[in-house]
Amino acid sequence: SRIPVTGGAVEVVSTRDSTQREAIHHWPDALPNGRGVIFTVGHGAPAATGEYDIAVLDLGSSVHRTLMRGLYARYTLSGHLVFVRSDGVLLAAPFDQDRLEVTGPAVPLLEDISVKQWGAVDMAISESGTLLYVSGANVAPDQIVRVPSIRIGPAPSDRWSCRPTALGSRSRSKAAMGSTCG
Repeated sequence: SRIPVTGGAVEVVSTRDSTQREAIHHWPDALPNGRGVIFTVGHGAPAATGEYDIAVLDLGSSVHRTLMRGLYARYTLSGHLVFVRSDGVLLAAPFDQDRLEVTGPAVPLLEDISVKQWGAVDMAISESGTLLYVSGANVAPDQIVRVPSIRIGPAPSDRWSCRPTALGSRSRSKAAMGSTCG
């Protein structure tokens, strides 16, 4: 849904497609150009794994279409969609926000992102490229992890690879992490 800047009635902009078993639309991310919204489509029961798609909604037509398998996509200023697979792998794919389409293959960046019921992912990416996420079982279970820069390159290359490296625990609930990229 959206509300005009000047106020007024709430406008529904996406409708679930029952013929495609769409159960929920969630985790929206508005594109900087204002033309579209990236979001997750959940299919079937909440405990189902691998039943998530990343979709784009054209705000001009209110029509959405599936881009790829995955969940919790975020657009970065480098022109990429950074998203998570249901197995906790973080990936990046080049994305043209004017054409509302993926323009190249998705490349894995790191593993161990915690994915919960209905595709909930505790993850944030700053404009400078700092990634914060809640870890899964491998690095620091249920703790906040920081990767200072995911350094996404303009084209698939070795620069796409990032591995968090432990710098030590700051408290019982958080772990400070660094990264090795490249």
